[in-house]
Amino acid sequence: TGCNSSSEGEASKTGESKTDDEFTYKDAGIGDLKMKLEDIWVYQEAQSSDNSLAFSLENSILGVTYSKENTYQCAKDMVDRIEGIYAEYDGYEILKEAVPVSVNGNEWYEMEIKYEEDGQSMIVYRRCFGQDYHAYSLSFTAIEDEYEAGIEDAKMAMDTAELEIVPNDETVAKEFLVGEWGIGDGGLLVLNEDNT
Repeated sequence: TGCNSSSEGEASKTGESKTDDEFTYKDAGIGDLKMKLEDIWVYQEAQSSDNSLAFSLENSILGVTYSKENTYQCAKDMVDRIEGIYAEYDGYEILKEAVPVSVNGNEWYEMEIKYEEDGQSMIVYRRCFGQDYHAYSLSFTAIEDEYEAGIEDAKMAMDTAELEIVPNDETVAKEFLVGEWGIGDGGLLVLNEDNT
């Protein structure tokens, strides 16, 4: 499995409203995810699609992606796939191992990776969430020298993420499972009929 494109995710950006503390916010949403972003984030239509949203803060990007998969999703598995993707880049280094973080009643996994792209040293802070067939990822990507200037604003935006996923019938997702067992902090051990 992977984070494949899906036409089922819907992106939206709506009007702005004042809050009690006088910040101006924009509502953003995709799939079952809703967020509030400070006005400092600029929506990037050219980098967004049916299953992704992109917002910029100077040269840095806040990305939101969603996909509805055909297999059961686990955030820890998503982290492993993401690490595999970045491991192909020069200068790959895990700055922060994936750990669970609670956001508005949901458990996400957060991680921080350094890599090189086009001769630039980059840092990406990423949060992953998987439930039923749904996979969500939030990321903040910046040039290393500019990372500290934007990471707190990115985390504040990510902390507004709210998800209310309607549970799916898991019959299809678990059709080929022999069993699955929680193994503490190690994640989930799944045994399929084909011995994988």
